[in-house]
Amino acid sequence: MERIELSKSKKFAFAVLLLLLPINMVAWGWNPFSKESKTGNIESAMKVFIERVQYMTEREALSKGINYYKKPRITVKRKVRDLTGKAAVYECNLLGKENEESLALLKGGYVPIVSTYDYYKEKEYALDHPNDIVGAEYYFEGVFTHFNKGYDTRRAKVLCINGTWFVVQKYK
Repeated sequence: MERIELSKSKKFAFAVLLLLLPINMVAWGWNPFSKESKTGNIESAMKVFIERVQYMTEREALSKGINYYKKPRITVKRKVRDLTGKAAVYECNLLGKENEESLALLKGGYVPIVSTYDYYKEKEYALDHPNDIVGAEYYFEGVFTHFNKGYDTRRAKVLCINGTWFVVQKYK
């Protein structure tokens, strides 16, 4: 076996490459150590659900002197289905329709503020992968502490499309 010797500059270049490789992997969205994927998982979906639908956090309750605060209690949690690209496009179209309805309410003066979904990159990704699994749909129900009412049940469909989360609380 013949041993290959590297010059100092080649050793330095190799070391820099080894240091930059993990940084570039994360920057381009690929982390081999992450448990997350395009479809997410039920634990992450539940965290997103709680974060986006709760009325207040424990810290906010303490600051407002609300002594009846209880942590959110999830009563229903389930993964509904994996989303193919075609199904994800359909869900993105529903998000777009909800955006239009919200903006119409805002323009009509019925509500002072609205929240819209930024789903365009996810829809493009789904269009490029119509038969691949590109996401997942989850469903949650939970009891949350309300500022005035005491406790209230909230329900939501949580979508994860190509690693991006959407929480939909409107049902038809």
